[in-house]
Amino acid sequence: MVAGDPMLRFRTLTILVVLAPGCMCGEALVQLPGAARGRVCDADTGRGIGQVSVQIDADPGRTVLTDADGAWVMGDLPIGPATVTADVERVVRRFYVEVESGQTAIVVDPACRELPGVPGSGRIEGRVCNRHVGDVVTDAQVSVAVDEDNTLTTATDGEGRFTLEEVPVGPRVVVVRAPGFQVSLPVEVRDDETTVIEAEGCAVDDPNVEDPPTNDPPAEDPPTTDPPVEDPPTNDPPTTDPPPDPCQPVEVDIFLLGDCLSVSCPAATPVPVGCNVLFSPGDDRGCVAHTPGDSDVYFQAGDQCNVGVVGGTLLCQAVGCGGGAVVALDAGNCPINKPVDIYAADPGGCPEVH
Repeated sequence: MVAGDPMLRFRTLTILVVLAPGCMCGEALVQLPGAARGRVCDADTGRGIGQVSVQIDADPGRTVLTDADGAWVMGDLPIGPATVTADVERVVRRFYVEVESGQTAIVVDPACRELPGVPGSGRIEGRVCNRHVGDVVTDAQVSVAVDEDNTLTTATDGEGRFTLEEVPVGPRVVVVRAPGFQVSLPVEVRDDETTVIEAEGCAVDDPNVEDPPTNDPPAEDPPTTDPPVEDPPTNDPPTTDPPPDPCQPVEVDIFLLGDCLSVSCPAATPVPVGCNVLFSPGDDRGCVAHTPGDSDVYFQAGDQCNVGVVGGTLLCQAVGCGGGAVVALDAGNCPINKPVDIYAADPGGCPEVH
């Protein structure tokens, strides 16, 4: 550079460097901790279990308890693979999870599953009649089992009618009991519908049903000039129907589904003289218990009172028929379609003591 040269000028270059606050050259970025959450459930029901101890090896010594729904959560966990343990009734379950920076890892317990929704309900209504006498059954107990612990119960009114509300959907058995009368009626209940049971044998007119009014004039027979026709005389004696046989056995319906059953003969024909029943397969034994002279007969399908089906009829006769002899139910008049048939004097003689 030549001093005093007017073509030469000094220039100044300014460089601005902006540094992030707290950042120093060569320093690694700090990673945020992670978290984990999940549920612990019952392996049989799929429902959450409360008060279960949950630990994670990424943070030794730390324990949390599940809430009433089986849920738990842990925060401020070191990043990386980890093992979660849950102590369920002294059985330790292990779950493996990857904890990521600033993220919440989800721990899935295979025992947790979707529970079925609440089933719908319907209505059952009907009329109960005794087909042997052709009349309605009043003040009878009508019941339907909802589950093992709950039963809906009502009673028939003066016309033999009943109504059961809020019955869960599905196959049900309506059981009707009255003195000298018992019957079980299988039905299918549908959501928000009314299932109607109309028992056969009702010879009583429904007082609630009236004939529709009519404006038609009464019909008159046309006049006739023909002389009246008389029947020719006959010497044949008048024919009459023979009187009913009082010793003819009557049938009492039997239907047993998943329970033990005692059936009573009606008061007019209180003597059991036989049965035509069918025991369901699946168990080697079936039992009929009856004390000669008693009107009650006990039926049991299998070794327990909560399995099996029995269906058919019990034959009942009036007192004094058959020479007044005491009748005992046995394989001849009340056969059991089981490899092992048991005839006992009372229910205590059947496989399960009652």
